[in-house]
Amino acid sequence: MQSMSAVAQLTNISSANSQSRQRKQPRDKGTALVGALTIVAHDLRGPLANLGVLIELIEAYVQVEAFDRIAAATGKAHAIVEALEQMLNGFIQRTRETGDPLSFKPALTDAADAIRQAAALNRPLAESRAIAIDVAGTRPLAIWGDQRLLCEAVGNLVGNATKYAPDGTTVRCAVERRGTWCVISVSDEGAGLSDTDLARAFRPFTNLSATSQGRGGSWGLGLWIVRLISERHGGFVSALPGKSGARFEIHLPIDGP
Repeated sequence: MQSMSAVAQLTNISSANSQSRQRKQPRDKGTALVGALTIVAHDLRGPLANLGVLIELIEAYVQVEAFDRIAAATGKAHAIVEALEQMLNGFIQRTRETGDPLSFKPALTDAADAIRQAAALNRPLAESRAIAIDVAGTRPLAIWGDQRLLCEAVGNLVGNATKYAPDGTTVRCAVERRGTWCVISVSDEGAGLSDTDLARAFRPFTNLSATSQGRGGSWGLGLWIVRLISERHGGFVSALPGKSGARFEIHLPIDGP
C-alpha cells in the first residue's frame, strides 16, 4: 500500500508533464559495437548461477526428504525463471520496435520495488556464502522509468557485490531522495576500489582489481550496463572510493528523463 501511495503522489504532481515529455535517447558507441546479444548474454549469467545454486539445494533436500525446503527452493527457482522470461521478452521487443535494447516508455514505478526484486533474485548465491542482502534502507519512492531495466541495473550491482564480498558479510541496498534525485545505493564490505578502478569502472570489457570470491569470472560488462541504463533514465552512476568496501550509487531524476 505504501508503494502505491508513493506512485499516486507522484502521479498528481507529474502526470501532465509526463504526457508531453520527449525522452532523449543518448547514443553510445559501445552499444552499437557490442549489441543487444552481448547485453542479454551477460545478464543471463547471474540468474543462471542462482538457478544452479537452487538446483543443488533441491538435490540435497531430496536426499533427506526435506519437502518444505524443496517447495521453498522450487518457488524461488520459478521466480527467477519468470524474471528471465520477462527480461528476454523485454530486450527482444525493444530491439524489434526501436533498434535499441535499452529503450523504454517512461512509466511510474517504485524504485524500492526494483531493489527488492533484484535482491531476491540474487539471494540464492549470497546465502550459499552466508552473505546477507540487507534492504532495510529501502522505502517507497516513485519515479518515471522502467522497472524491468532498473531491476537489471540494481541486479548487476547486487550481483557484483555478492561476487566480490567476503563470506559472512553484508551487502546493503538503500534508496533515498536527494533534492530532485532518487539515489539507489549498493555497498559491500569487500576490498573497496582503487583510484585506477574509479577511473575506468564503467567502461565495457573492464575488470577491476578485486578478486572474485564467488562462482565464475567476469566479462567486465556489468557496470557498463548499469551506466547505460542509468543514462537512458536521464541519470548517472557513480562509484565511491574507500578501503572498507565498494559503494555504487545510481542517480535518477525523479521527474523522469
